[in-house]
Amino acid sequence: MLRRTICISIISIFLLPLTILSCSNTRLMVPSDDLDDTGGNNDDVGVSETCAPLVSWGRNNFDAVGINSGVLEFSLSPVNYAGLSGVSKTMAGRYHSVALKSDGTLWTWGGGPNGQLGEGTFSYRAEPKQILSGVADVSTGSEHVLALKSDGTVWAWGANGFGTDRYGQVGNNSTLDQPDPVQVFSDAVAISAGRYHSMALKSDGTVWTWGRNETGQLGDNTLVHKLTPVQVVGVGGVGFLTDVDKIYAGGYHNVAVKRDATLWTWGYNTYGQLCDNTTTTKKTPIQVLGPLGVGLLDNVVSIYLGRYHSLFVKTDGTVWAAGGGAYGQLGITTVVNKKVLTQVLGVGGVGTLANIESVGGGQYFSFAVDADDNIYAWGDNSDGQLGPSVTTL
Repeated sequence: MLRRTICISIISIFLLPLTILSCSNTRLMVPSDDLDDTGGNNDDVGVSETCAPLVSWGRNNFDAVGINSGVLEFSLSPVNYAGLSGVSKTMAGRYHSVALKSDGTLWTWGGGPNGQLGEGTFSYRAEPKQILSGVADVSTGSEHVLALKSDGTVWAWGANGFGTDRYGQVGNNSTLDQPDPVQVFSDAVAISAGRYHSMALKSDGTVWTWGRNETGQLGDNTLVHKLTPVQVVGVGGVGFLTDVDKIYAGGYHNVAVKRDATLWTWGYNTYGQLCDNTTTTKKTPIQVLGPLGVGLLDNVVSIYLGRYHSLFVKTDGTVWAAGGGAYGQLGITTVVNKKVLTQVLGVGGVGTLANIESVGGGQYFSFAVDADDNIYAWGDNSDGQLGPSVTTL
Protein backbone atom coordinates (compact mmCIF):
# COMPACT_ATOMS: atom_id res chain seq x y z
CA MET A 1 0.00 0.00 0.00
CA LEU A 2 1.41 3.36 -1.03
CA ARG A 3 1.49 5.98 1.69
CA ARG A 4 2.57 9.59 1.47
CA THR A 5 5.71 9.81 3.53
CA ILE A 6 6.91 13.10 4.96
CA CYS A 7 10.63 12.67 5.48
CA ILE A 8 11.93 15.37 7.77
CA SER A 9 15.71 15.35 7.92
CA ILE A 10 17.21 16.75 11.06
CA ILE A 11 20.65 16.99 12.54
CA SER A 12 21.58 16.55 16.14
CA ILE A 13 23.66 19.75 16.07
CA PHE A 14 23.29 23.15 14.54
CA LEU A 15 20.22 24.17 12.61
CA LEU A 16 20.14 22.83 9.15
CA PRO A 17 17.93 21.98 6.25
CA LEU A 18 14.77 19.95 6.64
CA THR A 19 13.96 17.73 3.67
CA ILE A 20 10.60 16.14 2.94
CA LEU A 21 9.05 14.04 0.23
CA SER A 22 5.44 13.16 -0.27
CA CYS A 23 3.56 10.21 -1.72
CA SER A 24 -0.06 9.38 -0.46
CA ASN A 25 -0.98 9.33 3.44
CA THR A 26 1.22 11.49 5.66
CA ARG A 27 3.82 9.84 7.84
CA LEU A 28 6.82 11.33 9.58
CA MET A 29 10.15 9.68 8.89
CA VAL A 30 12.84 10.65 11.37
CA PRO A 31 16.44 9.62 12.10
CA SER A 32 15.23 7.03 14.58
CA ASP A 33 12.86 4.52 12.96
CA ASP A 34 9.51 3.40 14.33
CA LEU A 35 9.59 0.35 16.57
CA ASP A 36 7.26 -1.61 14.32
CA ASP A 37 9.90 -1.62 11.59
CA THR A 38 12.45 -4.42 11.49
CA GLY A 39 16.21 -4.39 11.49
CA GLY A 40 16.37 -0.65 12.08
CA ASN A 41 15.08 0.08 8.57
CA ASN A 42 11.91 1.78 7.36
CA ASP A 43 10.49 -1.46 5.99
CA ASP A 44 6.86 -0.37 6.34
CA VAL A 45 7.21 2.95 4.51
CA GLY A 46 6.07 1.73 1.11
CA VAL A 47 7.57 4.60 -0.87
CA SER A 48 7.70 4.01 -4.63
CA GLU A 49 9.14 5.72 -7.69
CA THR A 50 5.89 7.67 -7.96
CA CYS A 51 6.80 9.79 -4.94
CA ALA A 52 7.06 13.53 -5.49
CA PRO A 53 10.47 15.23 -5.48
CA LEU A 54 12.17 16.15 -2.23
CA VAL A 55 11.41 19.47 -0.61
CA SER A 56 13.76 21.32 1.77
CA TRP A 57 13.78 24.37 3.99
CA GLY A 58 15.92 25.91 6.73
CA ARG A 59 19.62 26.82 6.87
CA ASN A 60 21.44 26.50 3.52
CA ASN A 61 25.08 26.61 4.64
CA PHE A 62 27.24 24.70 2.13
CA ASP A 63 24.16 24.13 -0.09
CA ALA A 64 22.66 21.69 2.43
CA VAL A 65 19.20 22.76 1.24
CA GLY A 66 20.58 22.38 -2.28
CA ILE A 67 19.71 25.73 -3.79
CA ASN A 68 21.64 28.60 -5.40
CA SER A 69 25.12 27.24 -4.59
CA GLY A 70 25.38 28.77 -1.15
CA VAL A 71 23.90 32.16 -2.11
CA LEU A 72 20.79 31.72 0.01
CA GLU A 73 21.60 31.31 3.71
CA PHE A 74 18.05 30.49 4.86
CA SER A 75 14.92 29.22 3.19
CA LEU A 76 11.78 29.56 5.30
CA SER A 77 9.59 28.13 2.53
CA PRO A 78 9.84 24.73 0.80
CA VAL A 79 12.22 24.45 -2.14
CA ASN A 80 11.53 21.67 -4.64
CA TYR A 81 14.26 19.20 -5.49
CA ALA A 82 13.79 18.46 -9.16
CA GLY A 83 15.34 15.25 -10.40
CA LEU A 84 15.61 13.23 -7.18
CA SER A 85 12.60 10.95 -6.81
CA GLY A 86 11.86 7.50 -5.48
CA VAL A 87 13.41 8.43 -2.15
CA SER A 88 12.60 6.25 0.87
CA LYS A 89 14.65 8.02 3.55
CA THR A 90 16.42 11.34 4.00
CA MET A 91 18.71 12.65 6.73
CA ALA A 92 20.86 15.71 7.27
CA GLY A 93 24.04 16.51 9.13
CA ARG A 94 25.70 19.76 10.13
CA TYR A 95 26.45 20.78 6.54
CA HIS A 96 25.29 17.87 4.39
CA SER A 97 22.22 15.89 3.38
CA VAL A 98 21.77 12.27 2.30
CA ALA A 99 18.95 10.45 0.54
CA LEU A 100 18.36 6.70 0.21
CA LYS A 101 16.32 5.72 -2.82
CA SER A 102 14.03 2.71 -3.00
CA ASP A 103 16.42 1.11 -5.51
CA GLY A 104 19.16 0.97 -2.82
CA THR A 105 21.26 3.83 -4.16
CA LEU A 106 22.57 6.44 -1.72
CA TRP A 107 22.93 10.10 -2.71
CA THR A 108 24.63 13.05 -0.95
CA TRP A 109 24.87 16.82 -1.35
CA GLY A 110 25.79 19.95 0.60
CA GLY A 111 29.03 20.66 2.43
CA GLY A 112 31.88 18.17 2.68
CA PRO A 113 34.67 19.92 4.59
CA ASN A 114 35.29 16.70 6.53
CA GLY A 115 34.63 14.29 3.66
CA GLN A 116 31.00 13.69 4.63
CA LEU A 117 29.83 13.65 1.00
CA GLY A 118 31.73 10.37 0.53
CA GLU A 119 33.15 11.22 -2.90
CA GLY A 120 36.85 11.46 -2.06
CA THR A 121 36.93 15.24 -1.68
CA PHE A 122 36.59 17.87 1.03
CA SER A 123 34.51 20.31 -1.04
CA TYR A 124 30.78 21.07 -1.34
CA ARG A 125 28.18 20.25 -3.99
CA ALA A 126 24.65 21.59 -4.45
CA GLU A 127 23.37 18.73 -6.60
CA PRO A 128 22.73 15.18 -5.33
CA LYS A 129 25.29 12.58 -6.46
CA GLN A 130 25.17 8.79 -6.09
CA ILE A 131 27.75 7.43 -3.66
CA LEU A 132 26.80 3.78 -3.01
CA SER A 133 24.41 1.07 -4.19
CA GLY A 134 22.89 -1.91 -2.42
CA VAL A 135 22.15 0.20 0.66
CA ALA A 136 19.40 -0.83 3.09
CA ASP A 137 19.65 2.02 5.61
CA VAL A 138 21.56 5.22 6.31
CA SER A 139 22.22 7.31 9.41
CA THR A 140 24.19 10.51 9.79
CA GLY A 141 25.88 12.21 12.70
CA SER A 142 27.12 15.75 12.84
CA GLU A 143 29.81 15.31 10.18
CA HIS A 144 29.97 11.56 9.51
CA VAL A 145 27.71 9.06 7.76
CA LEU A 146 26.92 5.37 8.31
CA ALA A 147 25.44 3.18 5.57
CA LEU A 148 24.11 -0.34 6.10
CA LYS A 149 24.24 -2.49 2.97
CA SER A 150 21.86 -5.34 2.23
CA ASP A 151 24.66 -7.85 2.87
CA GLY A 152 24.99 -6.66 6.50
CA THR A 153 28.20 -4.68 6.02
CA VAL A 154 28.47 -1.20 7.52
CA TRP A 155 30.27 1.53 5.61
CA ALA A 156 31.31 4.88 7.05
CA TRP A 157 32.92 8.14 5.98
CA GLY A 158 33.38 11.75 7.04
CA ALA A 159 34.82 13.32 10.18
CA ASN A 160 36.84 11.29 12.69
CA GLY A 161 36.63 14.03 15.28
CA PHE A 162 35.69 17.67 15.63
CA GLY A 163 38.28 20.39 15.16
CA THR A 164 41.50 19.34 16.88
CA ASP A 165 39.70 16.74 19.02
CA ARG A 166 39.84 13.23 17.54
CA TYR A 167 37.20 10.61 18.38
CA GLY A 168 37.23 7.91 15.69
CA GLN A 169 33.49 7.95 14.92
CA VAL A 170 34.10 6.54 11.42
CA GLY A 171 35.43 3.37 13.06
CA ASN A 172 38.34 2.66 10.70
CA ASN A 173 41.05 2.74 13.40
CA SER A 174 42.13 6.21 12.36
CA THR A 175 41.82 9.76 13.63
CA LEU A 176 42.01 11.26 10.13
CA ASP A 177 38.87 12.43 8.35
CA GLN A 178 37.74 9.85 5.79
CA PRO A 179 36.41 11.21 2.43
CA ASP A 180 35.61 7.79 0.89
CA PRO A 181 33.30 5.05 2.21
CA VAL A 182 35.18 2.31 4.10
CA GLN A 183 33.80 -0.92 5.52
CA VAL A 184 33.96 -0.89 9.33
CA PHE A 185 31.56 -3.65 10.45
CA SER A 186 29.71 -6.75 9.26
CA ASP A 187 26.73 -8.95 10.17
CA ALA A 188 24.73 -5.85 11.12
CA VAL A 189 20.95 -5.46 10.99
CA ALA A 190 20.71 -1.84 12.16
CA ILE A 191 22.82 1.31 12.49
CA SER A 192 22.45 4.65 14.24
CA ALA A 193 24.79 7.64 14.30
CA GLY A 194 25.07 10.02 17.24
CA ARG A 195 26.67 13.44 17.16
CA TYR A 196 30.24 12.09 17.29
CA HIS A 197 29.70 8.38 17.93
CA SER A 198 28.29 5.41 16.05
CA MET A 199 26.20 2.31 16.83
CA ALA A 200 25.57 -1.00 15.10
CA LEU A 201 23.27 -3.87 16.02
CA LYS A 202 24.39 -7.38 15.05
CA SER A 203 22.06 -10.18 14.02
CA ASP A 204 22.78 -11.96 17.31
CA GLY A 205 21.21 -9.09 19.29
CA THR A 206 24.47 -7.56 20.55
CA VAL A 207 25.21 -3.84 20.32
CA TRP A 208 28.52 -2.33 19.21
CA THR A 209 29.68 1.29 19.45
CA TRP A 210 32.67 3.46 18.54
CA GLY A 211 33.81 7.09 18.57
CA ARG A 212 33.48 9.76 21.26
CA ASN A 213 33.00 8.50 24.80
CA GLU A 214 33.70 11.21 27.39
CA THR A 215 30.12 10.93 28.68
CA GLY A 216 29.85 7.14 28.57
CA GLN A 217 27.88 7.07 25.32
CA LEU A 218 29.70 3.96 24.10
CA GLY A 219 28.31 1.92 27.00
CA ASP A 220 31.54 -0.03 27.55
CA ASN A 221 31.98 1.10 31.18
CA THR A 222 34.82 3.49 30.25
CA LEU A 223 35.20 7.14 29.27
CA VAL A 224 37.80 6.41 26.59
CA HIS A 225 37.21 7.18 22.90
CA LYS A 226 37.28 4.10 20.63
CA LEU A 227 38.63 4.07 17.05
CA THR A 228 37.05 0.67 16.30
CA PRO A 229 33.81 -1.01 17.46
CA VAL A 230 33.50 -2.24 21.06
CA GLN A 231 30.65 -4.23 22.55
CA VAL A 232 28.15 -2.58 24.89
CA VAL A 233 28.32 -4.21 28.31
CA GLY A 234 25.47 -5.38 30.50
CA VAL A 235 23.88 -3.79 33.56
CA GLY A 236 26.51 -2.67 36.06
CA GLY A 237 29.24 -3.66 33.62
CA VAL A 238 28.51 -7.37 34.01
CA GLY A 239 28.47 -9.38 30.81
CA PHE A 240 27.07 -7.78 27.67
CA LEU A 241 23.81 -6.25 26.51
CA THR A 242 21.97 -8.94 24.52
CA ASP A 243 18.64 -9.71 22.85
CA VAL A 244 18.42 -6.18 21.43
CA ASP A 245 15.96 -5.49 18.62
CA LYS A 246 16.33 -1.72 17.99
CA ILE A 247 18.97 0.94 18.61
CA TYR A 248 18.75 4.74 18.76
CA ALA A 249 21.65 7.18 19.08
CA GLY A 250 21.12 10.70 20.40
CA GLY A 251 23.59 13.52 20.70
CA TYR A 252 25.45 11.93 23.61
CA HIS A 253 23.09 9.19 24.84
CA ASN A 254 21.47 6.06 23.45
CA VAL A 255 18.46 3.79 23.82
CA ALA A 256 18.27 0.08 23.01
CA VAL A 257 14.98 -1.80 22.80
CA LYS A 258 15.16 -5.47 23.67
CA ARG A 259 13.12 -8.20 22.04
CA ASP A 260 11.00 -8.35 25.21
CA ALA A 261 10.10 -4.65 24.57
CA THR A 262 12.06 -3.33 27.56
CA LEU A 263 14.02 -0.11 26.99
CA TRP A 264 17.60 0.48 28.12
CA THR A 265 19.63 3.69 28.05
CA TRP A 266 23.11 5.01 28.81
CA GLY A 267 25.38 8.03 28.30
CA TYR A 268 25.14 11.74 29.10
CA ASN A 269 22.46 12.64 31.63
CA THR A 270 23.12 16.16 32.92
CA TYR A 271 19.68 17.27 31.72
CA GLY A 272 17.83 14.11 32.77
CA GLN A 273 17.57 12.72 29.24
CA LEU A 274 18.06 9.13 30.46
CA CYS A 275 14.65 9.41 32.17
CA ASP A 276 15.87 7.74 35.38
CA ASN A 277 15.03 10.58 37.81
CA THR A 278 18.72 11.50 38.16
CA THR A 279 21.21 13.72 36.37
CA THR A 280 24.05 11.23 36.71
CA THR A 281 25.86 10.11 33.57
CA LYS A 282 25.73 6.32 33.03
CA LYS A 283 28.61 4.33 31.48
CA THR A 284 26.54 1.13 31.38
CA PRO A 285 22.89 0.47 30.44
CA ILE A 286 20.03 1.12 32.86
CA GLN A 287 16.33 0.48 32.30
CA VAL A 288 14.17 3.47 31.33
CA LEU A 289 11.63 4.47 33.99
CA GLY A 290 7.98 4.91 33.15
CA PRO A 291 6.03 8.19 32.88
CA LEU A 292 6.60 10.50 35.86
CA GLY A 293 9.23 8.05 37.10
CA VAL A 294 6.69 5.38 38.04
CA GLY A 295 7.44 1.80 37.06
CA LEU A 296 9.28 0.96 33.84
CA LEU A 297 8.61 2.27 30.35
CA ASP A 298 6.79 -0.11 27.99
CA ASN A 299 4.30 -0.11 25.11
CA VAL A 300 6.47 2.25 23.03
CA VAL A 301 5.92 2.57 19.26
CA SER A 302 8.22 5.46 18.31
CA ILE A 303 11.40 7.02 19.74
CA TYR A 304 13.47 10.10 18.99
CA LEU A 305 16.64 11.17 20.81
CA GLY A 306 17.84 14.75 20.38
CA ARG A 307 21.05 16.31 21.54
CA TYR A 308 19.86 16.62 25.15
CA HIS A 309 16.26 15.39 25.13
CA SER A 310 14.30 12.19 24.58
CA LEU A 311 10.82 11.58 23.11
CA PHE A 312 8.67 8.44 23.31
CA VAL A 313 5.27 7.62 21.80
CA LYS A 314 3.23 4.98 23.60
CA THR A 315 0.67 2.67 22.02
CA ASP A 316 -2.14 4.85 23.39
CA GLY A 317 -0.94 7.72 21.20
CA THR A 318 0.45 9.86 24.02
CA VAL A 319 3.88 11.52 23.78
CA TRP A 320 6.33 11.69 26.67
CA ALA A 321 9.50 13.77 26.91
CA ALA A 322 12.45 14.20 29.25
CA GLY A 323 15.80 15.99 29.31
CA GLY A 324 16.79 19.49 28.28
CA GLY A 325 13.94 21.94 27.83
CA ALA A 326 15.62 25.35 27.52
CA TYR A 327 14.14 25.94 24.06
CA GLY A 328 10.72 24.43 24.74
CA GLN A 329 11.65 21.17 23.01
CA LEU A 330 9.84 19.12 25.68
CA GLY A 331 6.47 20.60 24.70
CA ILE A 332 5.31 21.34 28.25
CA THR A 333 4.94 25.18 27.95
CA THR A 334 7.85 25.81 30.32
CA VAL A 335 11.58 25.92 29.61
CA VAL A 336 12.76 23.64 32.38
CA ASN A 337 14.62 20.31 32.30
CA LYS A 338 12.85 17.10 33.31
CA LYS A 339 14.48 14.03 34.90
CA VAL A 340 11.38 11.87 34.37
CA LEU A 341 9.12 11.41 31.38
CA THR A 342 6.51 14.18 31.27
CA GLN A 343 3.53 14.23 28.92
CA VAL A 344 3.69 16.59 25.95
CA LEU A 345 0.83 19.10 26.02
CA GLY A 346 -1.55 20.04 23.24
CA VAL A 347 -1.62 23.16 21.08
CA GLY A 348 -1.40 26.28 23.21
CA GLY A 349 -0.81 24.13 26.28
CA VAL A 350 -4.41 22.92 26.25
CA GLY A 351 -4.88 19.24 26.98
CA THR A 352 -2.28 16.80 25.69
CA LEU A 353 -1.11 15.61 22.29
CA ALA A 354 -3.19 12.60 21.33
CA ASN A 355 -3.46 10.03 18.56
CA ILE A 356 0.25 10.43 17.75
CA GLU A 357 2.01 7.79 15.65
CA SER A 358 5.61 8.99 15.36
CA VAL A 359 8.05 11.64 16.59
CA GLY A 360 11.23 13.30 15.39
CA GLY A 361 13.28 16.37 16.05
CA GLY A 362 16.64 18.07 16.05
CA GLN A 363 19.08 19.69 18.41
CA TYR A 364 16.53 21.83 20.26
CA PHE A 365 13.20 21.12 18.56
CA SER A 366 10.67 18.30 18.17
CA PHE A 367 8.03 17.00 15.75
CA ALA A 368 5.05 14.67 15.98
CA VAL A 369 2.57 13.28 13.43
CA ASP A 370 -0.86 12.01 14.39
CA ALA A 371 -3.02 9.36 12.74
CA ASP A 372 -4.93 12.06 10.83
CA ASP A 373 -1.73 13.26 9.14
CA ASN A 374 -1.42 16.44 11.19
CA ILE A 375 2.17 17.54 11.87
CA TYR A 376 3.00 19.31 15.13
CA ALA A 377 6.26 21.08 15.95
CA TRP A 378 7.69 22.77 19.01
CA GLY A 379 10.97 24.15 20.32
CA ASP A 380 13.64 26.35 18.73
CA ASN A 381 12.69 28.00 15.44
CA SER A 382 15.53 30.51 15.04
CA ASP A 383 16.37 29.27 11.52
CA GLY A 384 12.86 28.31 10.46
CA GLN A 385 13.53 24.66 11.25
CA LEU A 386 9.96 24.04 12.44
CA GLY A 387 8.94 24.49 8.82
CA PRO A 388 5.88 25.87 7.06
CA SER A 389 2.32 24.53 7.23
CA VAL A 390 2.69 22.77 10.55
CA THR A 391 0.95 23.35 13.85
CA THR A 392 3.27 24.74 16.51
CA LEU A 393 2.68 24.03 20.16
